[in-house]
Amino acid sequence: MYYCHFESWFGTTGKLILFVPIGSMIMYILMYTLASTADFYLSPSLEHMTVTFKLSESLAGVTLLAFGNGAPDIFAAISAASAGSDNDNASQQTENALQAISQLVGGAVFISSIVMLLTTLASKPSKTIQMTPLYFSRDLFFYAFSNLYILGIMLVVKEINIYISLGFFLIYFIYVVLVVVQSKRPEDEKEKKTN
Repeated sequence: MYYCHFESWFGTTGKLILFVPIGSMIMYILMYTLASTADFYLSPSLEHMTVTFKLSESLAGVTLLAFGNGAPDIFAAISAASAGSDNDNASQQTENALQAISQLVGGAVFISSIVMLLTTLASKPSKTIQMTPLYFSRDLFFYAFSNLYILGIMLVVKEINIYISLGFFLIYFIYVVLVVVQSKRPEDEKEKKTN
């Protein structure tokens, strides 16, 4: 809507005045729909699978929830990166792939900063957020390491090949194994009982 030719009707300022309320309303509707869909469909399904397969909450979060949350973004990025790839040269394909990865990283930064901030601000002041420092440090380390890996690829290598893709899978595999090992620790059971 922003890029439509409304200047002849409303002028540049009028176009912004028209775009902001309508765009905000559309954004609110989309976020509400997404939240209600996750609340009514994704969360109960995830909880049922967690109980059925006897998974820990941490393992379910880094596998099932991550796949359910990230799969649409990944498939959209793959589709965008491969659009028109039959006619494009190799440098154009690489540029499309790097742009798709940049969009995924931007989405992850948005979720980990803006959404986390809004969630924290929306919580009641009397409620406190409890977290295990070890798990928080682990997640923060892998998030920072993955971002540095992507940044190094984009700045130095400037292409995506099978080895770089395997590197991403290796990082994720190590992360999942670490989550499984840490969720089996006996100290965690004691800590759960005290909280």
